[in-house]
Amino acid sequence: MMHDSKQYLLTFFLFSISLLMLPIPLRADSGLTLKTLIPTLVASPGICELDVGETVCEMRATLIWEVPKAGHFCLKEAESKSLLRCWKNSWSGTHQIHFTSSNSQTFILTRGPSGTIAANTVVAVTGTIEQRMRSRRRRGLWSLF
Repeated sequence: MMHDSKQYLLTFFLFSISLLMLPIPLRADSGLTLKTLIPTLVASPGICELDVGETVCEMRATLIWEVPKAGHFCLKEAESKSLLRCWKNSWSGTHQIHFTSSNSQTFILTRGPSGTIAANTVVAVTGTIEQRMRSRRRRGLWSLF
C-alpha cells in the first residue's frame, strides 16, 4: 500500500512538471504556439576564439531570434547601428553573418528599424589562453564533487 502511494505521488509530480514544459497555446483557432515569454536573441556560436598570434577573429555565426507576439523587427550591429535585416509580421527569424573582429560585438533586435531594443546578444572574442583558463575553471568546479 505504501509503495503504491509513493508511486502515485511520483507519477503525479512528473506529470505536473511535464505540463510546465509545454508551449503555451496562443489561441485555440490560430494553431500557433508561443515558445517564449520574452523576446530572445542568441548567436550561434557565441564565442570566437583567436588563434595564437592572430589579432582578428573570423567565423560564420547565425543570429536567431524569437518573440511572443508577431511584429516588425530588425537586427542591428549595436556599435555602428548598421542594419543587418528586417522582418515584417514575424515571430522569429535567423540571419547568418560573417563575423570578423578583434573585439566582442553586441547585436540587437529592435522593434522596427528605429524602434526600441527588444533583445540583445554578444559574440565574444577570446584568446586561446583565456579559453584554456575558462575550461580549467569549469573543470576545477566539478573536482569538488
